[in-house]
Amino acid sequence: MAADSSQNAGQAPTSTNLPLRPMPSTSSSFDIVAAYHHLLATNPAYTQPVAAIQALIELLNAQPTSTVFETLDLIKSQVAVLHASVRNPVPLMAGTDLFERFIVQSLRQREDDESRRGGGFEATRDHLLSNSAVFATRAIQARESVANIGWKLVKDGSTVLTSGASRAVSGLLCRAAEQGIIRSGRVTFQVVYVRDEHRAQESDGVCAELRKASIPVAEIPETAVAHVMGLQRRITMVIVGAEAVPQSGGIFSRLGTAQIAKLAYAHEPQIPFT
Repeated sequence: MAADSSQNAGQAPTSTNLPLRPMPSTSSSFDIVAAYHHLLATNPAYTQPVAAIQALIELLNAQPTSTVFETLDLIKSQVAVLHASVRNPVPLMAGTDLFERFIVQSLRQREDDESRRGGGFEATRDHLLSNSAVFATRAIQARESVANIGWKLVKDGSTVLTSGASRAVSGLLCRAAEQGIIRSGRVTFQVVYVRDEHRAQESDGVCAELRKASIPVAEIPETAVAHVMGLQRRITMVIVGAEAVPQSGGIFSRLGTAQIAKLAYAHEPQIPFT
């Protein structure tokens, strides 16, 4: 007994915290993590990928660079810092990877143009910054495009099951509600929302936003999804968001999304899953 106590006393205490990736070293004085969180906190319309892109644009404005290599190295090192600061970097990667490819393509094209004209890197950098701002704006506008096109999928009398907190999905449903009110003076569909009690505040926010748009919302726990989807002709379609969309055309989404997709596929008749 004494030997066991002595052995345990010599052991380091076990941490219950989840391990995070080691923070990469960086010589930049710009705090990209603080900038990212500030953008998320002060801009409710920003998704995590868009906030990451905007933070990288602020980085380029704050940190002067004189060569293409220096610019790319700065971005790569700060992207690594940003990814290491969060538990789940997948949503950030959706923005940072896209922005890095945009930067490489823009620098390569602009450098070729400037070499033919005899211009310097400063002109290339100015052009890059102006184009980066346009790139971020278009990323935000893409969500509006999803709502403008996707609301037509929500038919009159349908019951839509959804989960998570995708702004694209919320925007689509709110746009469908607006169109229903314009056509018939009322919202012509209803929503069944799958709550995540580990993110209760987030779930409350999504439901409040939908109800503010006059959409009838029924909330169910994750454990009731199979039962509700098994009810004959109660759920007519499923709409969920994605953390990221890979080149294969699939999606990365939250745990639980796959089971909803499988239930929709196995239902007779199959429930459309979007």
